[in-house]
Amino acid sequence: MRKVLVFALALSGAFLSAGTARAENYMAAYIGAAVPHDADVRDTVTGNTGTFTFNDGVAIGGKLGFWARSNPYIGAQVDVNAHFPSLNTLTENGITADVSSDVSVFSLTGNVLLRYPMGNIRPYVGVGGGWFHGRIGDGTVTEPGGLVSPIFSESDDELGWQVLAGVDMPLGPNMSVFGEYKYSGANFDFDTNGFRDVKYRVSQIYIGAAFHF
Repeated sequence: MRKVLVFALALSGAFLSAGTARAENYMAAYIGAAVPHDADVRDTVTGNTGTFTFNDGVAIGGKLGFWARSNPYIGAQVDVNAHFPSLNTLTENGITADVSSDVSVFSLTGNVLLRYPMGNIRPYVGVGGGWFHGRIGDGTVTEPGGLVSPIFSESDDELGWQVLAGVDMPLGPNMSVFGEYKYSGANFDFDTNGFRDVKYRVSQIYIGAAFHF
């Protein structure tokens, strides 16, 4: 956690100092949906491989960033994100079991952005990476024959990446609204009761509002 706080302070300080010198700064908040993709999993004890499926969840977050005044096509931002899907099934050795367990993923990332800064609809794209914290909550695995096994809570911190695209629509000199799609991923290692390496990938779609200063 100490390393995470140092990373957050350094990233925020770098972006804000750059923004103060030559930029259009902004802060933003957003809400939407997280749609995890089927995840490849590997049992760390047996070496068996399989697939997790997920139920969709809510995504929320906030951004702090700037667009360069000397070149308004280029920008950067810090993105704080949290989303909350749940596990649905686990398939291994041709057998599919029902899984009941909440999942939460938190991330603190930095993004580099390119946009078209003219007009009332301003499209942009970006790429970034940073810290991802994944957690599987207490739950159960129910096999086809009815055998129920427990899942114990486990969490992991890893580096991850993301790509994004969106459109920003100014409402005035200090306000805008935006819609955005983000695809991100991290490889988590959950070792509870032989529990598994998970290649986690998620699509997020959300809307938000930004205040420019």
